[in-house]
Amino acid sequence: MQGEQAVWDNLMTWLSTTTSKPAVQECGIALLAVIADRGLAPNLQLRSPQLWSLPVLRQGPLAAASAHLVSAAFSQGAAASDSEKALQQSLLKRVLTDAAAEVSPQLLVHTAAVLISAAVSDHSQYTTSPADWIQDWDDDFQQQLDDLARGEEWMARNAQQAKDTYQKAAAARRVAATSPEAVSPESAGSRQKLTGQLLQQQLQLLTVDSQEADSPLLTKLLRMCLVTVGLMPALRAAAAPGVDSAEDLVTEALVLALRRVSSLILTLSETGKALQRADAALLDQLVAGMRRHPDTHAHSDTLNTALLACMQPLEKIFKDADSVALSSLVSTVQIPAGPSPATQASQAKTAAVSMFDDDLDVGAPLAAASGANRPTSAGPASASLATSCRLSCLNLITSLGMLDPNSAITTLLQLIHHSGSSHPKPPPELVHRALRCLCDLVATAEGCHHIRQATAALIGEPDGLLAHHRFQRDEVLMVLQLLSQLAKTFLSQHGSSSTAGPWPQAVQLDLDAMMNVLEEVMRIIAAAESKDDKPTSWQIRMQLATSILDLVLIDTEGFGDELLSVCLEKVTKLLSDDMYFARRHGACLATVLYRKWTRPQSVFDDLKKELQLRSLASGDCPAEHMETGVLMLGETAAACGALEREALFLLCGHAAHHPPHIGLVGAALDMLAARLHYPSRSSLMPVHAQTLIFDWCSHDLSLQHFLTIQELVAVDERGAREQRALITSYMHHLLPVLLLDQREEQLQEVATCLGTDVKVLLQKCLHSILGSALPYKETGDAEERALANTVTAGGLLLKHLTGKLALLDLLFYKEERNKLFHSKAVSVISTILLSASDEPTPARPFFPMKTVLAAINHAPNQKDAKMNQDVLWAKASYSPLPSCRLPCLLGCPHNREFWFQAAQGAADSLVLRGDAIGTLLVSCHQQLQKTRHPRHARQALGPLKALLALLGDAVTVPSTFRYASTVLLQQLNSRERWADCCQLLQSILDRMLKQQSSLEVVGAHLQTMLASIMASLHSNLRAANSTRPAPQGSTRGTDQAGDAASEAALVKLVLRLTVQAPSGLHVYLRDVEPLLPLPALEPACRLHRQLRKGLSLAEELQHFAGRARSMTSAMRRRSLAALLAALPARQHQLFQQGPSGQLPAFLPKVEEATWLSGESQDSAVAAFAGELLALAGPLDPSAIAFKPACAPHTYTRHASGSEQQAAVQGSSSSSASSSLTTMLVAALQLMADYLVDPDVLVIRSAQFTLRNLLGTDMGRQAFDQLDPVTQGYLQVYRREDDSSYRPSGKDAADPKWSLQSNPGLWSLQGQSYDAWVRNLAYAMLLQAQEPTLAMCQHMIVRKAQLAELMLPHILADLAHHQTQGTLMASISSQLSAGLLSPSAPVHVKAIQLILTCLDHLRNLHLKAVLGMDQEQRRKSTSGAGGSSTQGRSATRSGRGGHGDGSKSAVAWSKQYWLDVDYLLVAAAALKCNAYFTALLYVEHWIEEQNGRLHLGDGSPTDKASP
Repeated sequence: MQGEQAVWDNLMTWLSTTTSKPAVQECGIALLAVIADRGLAPNLQLRSPQLWSLPVLRQGPLAAASAHLVSAAFSQGAAASDSEKALQQSLLKRVLTDAAAEVSPQLLVHTAAVLISAAVSDHSQYTTSPADWIQDWDDDFQQQLDDLARGEEWMARNAQQAKDTYQKAAAARRVAATSPEAVSPESAGSRQKLTGQLLQQQLQLLTVDSQEADSPLLTKLLRMCLVTVGLMPALRAAAAPGVDSAEDLVTEALVLALRRVSSLILTLSETGKALQRADAALLDQLVAGMRRHPDTHAHSDTLNTALLACMQPLEKIFKDADSVALSSLVSTVQIPAGPSPATQASQAKTAAVSMFDDDLDVGAPLAAASGANRPTSAGPASASLATSCRLSCLNLITSLGMLDPNSAITTLLQLIHHSGSSHPKPPPELVHRALRCLCDLVATAEGCHHIRQATAALIGEPDGLLAHHRFQRDEVLMVLQLLSQLAKTFLSQHGSSSTAGPWPQAVQLDLDAMMNVLEEVMRIIAAAESKDDKPTSWQIRMQLATSILDLVLIDTEGFGDELLSVCLEKVTKLLSDDMYFARRHGACLATVLYRKWTRPQSVFDDLKKELQLRSLASGDCPAEHMETGVLMLGETAAACGALEREALFLLCGHAAHHPPHIGLVGAALDMLAARLHYPSRSSLMPVHAQTLIFDWCSHDLSLQHFLTIQELVAVDERGAREQRALITSYMHHLLPVLLLDQREEQLQEVATCLGTDVKVLLQKCLHSILGSALPYKETGDAEERALANTVTAGGLLLKHLTGKLALLDLLFYKEERNKLFHSKAVSVISTILLSASDEPTPARPFFPMKTVLAAINHAPNQKDAKMNQDVLWAKASYSPLPSCRLPCLLGCPHNREFWFQAAQGAADSLVLRGDAIGTLLVSCHQQLQKTRHPRHARQALGPLKALLALLGDAVTVPSTFRYASTVLLQQLNSRERWADCCQLLQSILDRMLKQQSSLEVVGAHLQTMLASIMASLHSNLRAANSTRPAPQGSTRGTDQAGDAASEAALVKLVLRLTVQAPSGLHVYLRDVEPLLPLPALEPACRLHRQLRKGLSLAEELQHFAGRARSMTSAMRRRSLAALLAALPARQHQLFQQGPSGQLPAFLPKVEEATWLSGESQDSAVAAFAGELLALAGPLDPSAIAFKPACAPHTYTRHASGSEQQAAVQGSSSSSASSSLTTMLVAALQLMADYLVDPDVLVIRSAQFTLRNLLGTDMGRQAFDQLDPVTQGYLQVYRREDDSSYRPSGKDAADPKWSLQSNPGLWSLQGQSYDAWVRNLAYAMLLQAQEPTLAMCQHMIVRKAQLAELMLPHILADLAHHQTQGTLMASISSQLSAGLLSPSAPVHVKAIQLILTCLDHLRNLHLKAVLGMDQEQRRKSTSGAGGSSTQGRSATRSGRGGHGDGSKSAVAWSKQYWLDVDYLLVAAAALKCNAYFTALLYVEHWIEEQNGRLHLGDGSPTDKASP
């Protein structure tokens, strides 16, 4: 961030002074635009006069880079000030006038839409990104380059394409989540009107007043029409009811412009000319814009009619193309002056006709150049001009016909028939182009019912392309391509037979017609193959397989068994084709079969026979065939979740057996990771680590083979470099498999690689070994149970842990065994849970839910189920067996204690106690957090489902309910997970809502739950609105039904929390924010409105201000809209009546809510706060107003003597320890939130910190001051016995964390503010002496908010223990140089934090001084040495520097402890607009310089001593 900020600042300086050429300066603007668009520098003033007064932006027309910068500057929210609104309006003028001829229409649409409404709503169809202008690249050419690539390069390109697609989709979702749902008429109406006027003016200039030539004029008209059509939705979006929208201003001008476009196109066609490529592309984009949302254009029919005026004349020109070509030639031939005009015309015609004689047969008779009179000596090239004219007409009819596909299809069918019946026959390229144009129109939603006519044009008698039944490669290839296009059209409109059900008769006839085409083509190919071994080219073989699979996706029953077998053989043989590109294409195509067949494993087994890989065959394989085999496995893994595990194992196995292909396999894994939305293969491997190791050992592959592919299977960068790190990351998966198979040699090899002993290794992984083995004991397979018994009751585990094979030592049995196993009970259960699968018969090492639950419930190995439950859940005591009965180590039937029994006499052993359940939930959450793809998440949901089933009613514990529901709510960001997550949430809520005592817990979490559900529904609604509705008459698709079912699950959940909830929950429902106004949610919305009737506007505002930051942007907009709607009629509810004679004043809670809203980063919320302040009116000019939310709770203001004395006396009674306790209360509240953080590592750190912090007296005191709801969340971590934890402090000696020698701790250079404050607080905490503070080390390095809270108290602890010495001097000097120095970069938040720390030190000093009696105070001023000694001794006697030790602050040479220049601090305070604080430090500086503080007029009298 800091680097990008520096680039921005340097570019601004250079652009303001440079005299370089405008093109060079545009490069600088382009860099600024990229930085602003991607948000790389947070402290940008994108709307400041300094930026827009740059010469390159102020002079001349706006170029593309400047338009991009405009888009980035105004896409973050509406203009707030009048100057910004004026800038916005002036830029809008320049964009639509000066830049119209220079910038691409797509970028113009995007930029103008942003300037109109300050956001982009649905204009993404015109451009994928505002920065697309930077790479002006031909997509077709790029695709050709990609197709020519091979091996690693080809897969790398595919991986990059997948990443780009995912990133663009994610960016679109982020834009959709933050963009407004509607444009405010007040804020955008004037700009809409201005836009309409400008567009109208530009269109009139080009339509009526232009004198330009036809071709340049057509280009400009197409560009401006495209921009106008693109801006139509934005012009109409915010129109006020009953008022003409800006769209109406431009409609008439747009109609005239479109008619002029149609006229110019016709003029060019009549002269035999074709549109230039750029103009043709603009025409296609214009038609696409007019087609995209016809329902949003009030005059769409009028606009379409205007542009389609040239359709019938184009048909006529097509038929008379020979005459048009002749006329064109006549007009270009130069004839010498003759006796009469008639003679000149005859000579011109004769010369033109002679030009058709391409074979140069001099002296041959010449005839007319048109129709059947053309000489036979003139070959196909004789009609080249006429053919070119006809091709141009076909292209125009197709492009324009997209606006009226049915009429265009009828026209094309007539033209095709006309061409087929003419003599001589038209050239093949004309026929082929006509058929392609026909299929392009049939592929539209409106033209899909013409499939039979299209197939008749392909094979029908007598004019069909293949009606001659002869094999011609070009014709066969084109028919197959068009058949594939028609099949895709059919599937998109009607779905497949498995999802759509029985089709209407007309639809079935269309499918039969396509099957007839396929059968006819295969008959022709079979006849050719009977005469020639390989008549088909590899392109035909590829396209045949593609067409077959496109039809297979629709319906397999229509093939028949014999035809289906032949077709599948064609697809399968493509994998072993001689041609590389055919094999590669087959590898991509074969994955279609997995989606169609219910048993993809059988299909994959058949396809594997065609692959040549070292992991499948032991013989030599050609390198090229192995390369395409690797690609096939990568495509298989990406396409089918059921085969992903096997395909990934085969890839790794191939690389292990053939190391030269490690790079190739790595590229395949990278492609797989990108397709499944993982940033890299190292982030994908943790998902497969357990199964990969299991399969590796099951196939007898050695550890050395695994180390060979180290870079492929590493889960992090270190694992890719170091073998020890790799084995460590897989150790907990590897050892259980080795123990199951009793592989002692490999076990020893693992220990050798790690440099440790086998016994130590087994002890470290004991929970993984036991947790992996116990589920095998609950299966019905005798062999599996025997394997489990070998692990748990003897074998290698017994041998290495005891050194004996049969006999145990009693001491070991009583102490060591309990020490090892009782402490690992929760970890064992966690491992068992992670083997749970939702499938009925999962492959090992996974087990069904029933088996996993049985393994956990039977794990204590007691006499009966009740005793097992007592061990797991209840406090119980069991006596150890007599020493004469020495059982085996683990699973012996005589061992009734198993490994949960603690030492002899233990009576309070709870295995599944509250914090243990939290640990299990963290394990399940971590498993989910590893996943990025929905199919992986579904597998990862298995452990959580099993845990919830295990918990039963125990899920109603507040902390458990909150965490479990939060994890499930976080999964609602993916639509594929809605059904499963909603089902689990429903079951949890059913348990919670049936208990009256749990309603308060649900109520406290109600806003969070409804907000998450509303966000998911809102995203689904946006996705539905952005998809064009299906045309009338089309049948249902596959996705719509799935979306409806998923949405129904969310709606059901909302109803369960509202109308179906107990009445006791209504008091909490009243305070939640407005729900989405969906028809399905109308009962819930009605109930919510009824409950809020008694809620005052002040209470609504208070709730909104307190929750605005945590709301989603969509919910924040809905809540804000509701408040704005209620403000005019209910504003009196915000005031309270003042004393007689005084005006009403804001209620205190309204005042506080207003300040909180004003600090929001959301410009709309900040503007709302401004309206509230305007309502409040002017404040009392004699009063100083402070923000209530920021007002200190202790004395901080410099005041008069009596006022100061009263304030100090009131605060001096509280010691420094109470201040620390108050801070701990706030810290506990934060950590309660961190317990449901999205990051699992944060949750683990929070749990660890709470277990230790709530085991101290001070932590328990802070806990008692929390509200009941927060106490419920933290109760499971509270301990009555004192915590013995002490941080190791191993980082204290690291120079990185040295406060004295590392100046980077005091500078934000190269790091964000959050990272800086975390690092600084952690470095200080390493030096702190207070144990309670030191216990927070794990949390403070993860959360900046906690670091901000604790930093003043950590610094105070250092001050109490370091009253003299080098630490204070070092901190003072580095603080002055890094943050307070005038040359240091200004960071407001960092300076504010330092000012808070200094203020806290001053308060401690003030309390200490005023807490002494008069005699001690007099001694402290007369003899600094004695006071210092006394203060230091008091500090040492107090615990950690707090309590009585606070008196040591008297000994500070400065009341802020730190030796800093007060003027530097005052200057820094001014940078934060903290003017009173700056004044305070100026007064301190005067007092320090003069020994006293005296303010006067500077006269000698004032300077005299009093």
